[in-house]
Amino acid sequence: MRSASSSSWLVLGVLGLLTGCAGGSAEGEGEGEEGEGEEGEGEAGEGEGEGEGEGEGDECSGLDPVLGSAVLAVGFVVVDSSAAPVDPGNWAALATVHRDAAGEGEGEGEGEGEDGSVDEVVALNHDLSVESLGTWPDLAVSNQAPEQLAPPDFNDGDFVSSYLIADGVHLVAGFTTAVGAGEITVHAVDANTNVFLPAVGNFSAARFGDGMVLNSTTLGNVDDSNIYGLDDLFTPQPVGLLAFAGTQFSAQVAVVDDIVVLGTFDASTFVSRFFAFSAGEVEAAFDGTALTAPAEPVYEVGAALGVAAFADGLAVIEGDETFAPVRVAHVELFFTAFPAVGATAPAPVLELVDACTTATAVTSIEGDVLVTLVHQDAPAQLVRLRKE
Repeated sequence: MRSASSSSWLVLGVLGLLTGCAGGSAEGEGEGEEGEGEEGEGEAGEGEGEGEGEGEGDECSGLDPVLGSAVLAVGFVVVDSSAAPVDPGNWAALATVHRDAAGEGEGEGEGEGEDGSVDEVVALNHDLSVESLGTWPDLAVSNQAPEQLAPPDFNDGDFVSSYLIADGVHLVAGFTTAVGAGEITVHAVDANTNVFLPAVGNFSAARFGDGMVLNSTTLGNVDDSNIYGLDDLFTPQPVGLLAFAGTQFSAQVAVVDDIVVLGTFDASTFVSRFFAFSAGEVEAAFDGTALTAPAEPVYEVGAALGVAAFADGLAVIEGDETFAPVRVAHVELFFTAFPAVGATAPAPVLELVDACTTATAVTSIEGDVLVTLVHQDAPAQLVRLRKE
């Protein structure tokens, strides 16, 4: 393996703002002020006070019950939606499991959705438990006992990372602590067993082949990379895959068909960069072939607050310098001269135009994307969007 680069873990700023859920996810913080009218003397004074107080407090009322104040771009459509069965702030992440008519599962909502198949939505809670929210779009509070992924040394106040891998057979989630420690849990659903692996600064992960890729400072007893892998979730053995040059902070990862996207964040310039590799290159890295980042990223943005595979590319919650979400964008990925990967310029999917509506998570579902929208004056919604 290559020698370790200097790697760091971005907790303040990003994890502190990840109060919603993700696959990567974020929720901007802020406080609005309601107007208060003063009751004056006489009819004229009383009318002025009541009008002022009610008017300023109603700016987010009467909006679209699904999208709120978010503006859907041309070229994308709402397929369907569901009210969030609980406050999305209770979730650290969401995932979907596509189940065929026999009940067999696949992660990330992959599949045709025919012949009686369904998509189950599962939620990772802030106590490292995982529960089913039902089948899309008929979501409800679960009446089943949640799966428990917390290791013995998990404590209240630890930070649950904003990713969840779920494929119907395994669940994978992680947490970090205020002092820089961390672990991931590989949970076997049928056996109800857990394997715990130390993972300092684990931040994001995606299913890959029979295993996964992970953005973390360390994994198990390996500490020479920024990107790590487990080649098989049944017998998880950590492998270092890629060490970015220089001091890098945690960022998002995603797998889009035969393309693997690995991100890094440069705090000195406030830029998130995403580098793309063929699946074959990453498979070779599991076997010891050095993986080298391309000279140029396929996509870069200031703050990438959530990422999910979507429509032959990525859905990305883009944020401003305060980590407040400003829009959901789409970046299409494609092979140029194989194995080199190219990308389209980011195109808007949802514009978040004011504080009445914010996006806190994006989650893959059968080539589409579920966007978690939180509204100030209406119930939160999970909205399934499709590229036309």
